[in-house]
Amino acid sequence: MGVKSVVSRLVSCQGVQLAHLALTLGLVAVTATMFVLFPRSGPSPDGAVRFSSSSAPVYRIDYPTLLADAHPIVPGSFRFVARDVLPVVAEVHALTPGSHRDPTRRSVGSGVLVYRDESVVYVLTNNHVVGDATVIRSKLTDGREFASELVWKDPVSDLAILSFETEDTVPVAVLGTSSVLEPGDWILAIGSPLGLNSTLTAGIVSAVGRHVTRRDGNMVSIDFIQTDAAINRGNSGGALVNMNGELVGINTWMASPNGGSVGLGFAIPIDTARAIIEGVLGPGPWSDVKGSKPNERA
Repeated sequence: MGVKSVVSRLVSCQGVQLAHLALTLGLVAVTATMFVLFPRSGPSPDGAVRFSSSSAPVYRIDYPTLLADAHPIVPGSFRFVARDVLPVVAEVHALTPGSHRDPTRRSVGSGVLVYRDESVVYVLTNNHVVGDATVIRSKLTDGREFASELVWKDPVSDLAILSFETEDTVPVAVLGTSSVLEPGDWILAIGSPLGLNSTLTAGIVSAVGRHVTRRDGNMVSIDFIQTDAAINRGNSGGALVNMNGELVGINTWMASPNGGSVGLGFAIPIDTARAIIEGVLGPGPWSDVKGSKPNERA
């Protein structure tokens, strides 16, 4: 290797090193300038980093907002569906006259707010939730509670309609269609199992068109939706919804050898309930089927 070649390489290496040194010094100078112009005021109570000066505006880095904007959807979460459907499911309290030893019998179930006509709100629930109750109250997820009246009930379909009056804003459910459900579709069950109001459980449609035999040995003619979403005592009358937040069924009962959920829950299809509602209340918004297939907006 010649002398000229060695000198050329040394000059080249020194040039790269000088460039790196210049870049480093430049970054240091910029950082120092920032701290002179905008001295750091120290960590704020919410953990944000603040730079401030008497002659300059305060610059605040809001990390939670930045992260939320960067990740508006949480993969695998049902939170956005839950926000829409939880407020439309009420906890239903029913008091029934009992024997001399037990003057009143209390039961707790669920109901779905399905329609509002001016100040009257209609609640769809199960017949066995209200039974022969003389006092019925509907408690919303936000804590508001309303005295309710029995509009209609039917032991054959095991459905009942309640109503209460209020001038306040009350959300109502979006009725979907159960005809498009297929085994494997994601669904959510909402209700008040064991008195724990606004409880949401997730599962899939296990089967459709399921005819079942009740404990009394009678075959129920309704084509139930079967689901493995946890359904316990108190879920009766609650909502079964699809991933678009549309009501597709009314949770009705469970099959269990021990009284607890074993993944065998059954719901009355909303298409069956819709026909009954129309027969009782007449044509209304429930008459137009606007449901959508899973993960597909109408």
